[in-house]
Amino acid sequence: MIYELTIHEWVGPREFDLDLTTEAGTYVKEFVHGDRGRTRPYLGDILGCATDILQLDVTGLLDMGPGSSEDNKGSPKTEDRQPEAMVEEKPTAATTSTQRSTCTIA
Repeated sequence: MIYELTIHEWVGPREFDLDLTTEAGTYVKEFVHGDRGRTRPYLGDILGCATDILQLDVTGLLDMGPGSSEDNKGSPKTEDRQPEAMVEEKPTAATTSTQRSTCTIA
């Protein structure tokens, strides 16, 4: 799921940087280029032209699932806990990520 989409900057006559905020696991590359017609809607549908991806960088992660700092404002931060209490948490469906993609249009 894509929560937010912003053209950050035009870097050439046919190239731009796109900022996306998505649910973890979203296929960003397929959203941009359409995976040969298998992914709908895709960015090209929205812009009315063919699009492709040149580069993809994850710029941040935010966990909004149960047990996140947003849910437990009074609970200790991971850094404040004793080492034996630290457990690797598995990502939840509520984890979001932000990406910057350099895209091209035809």
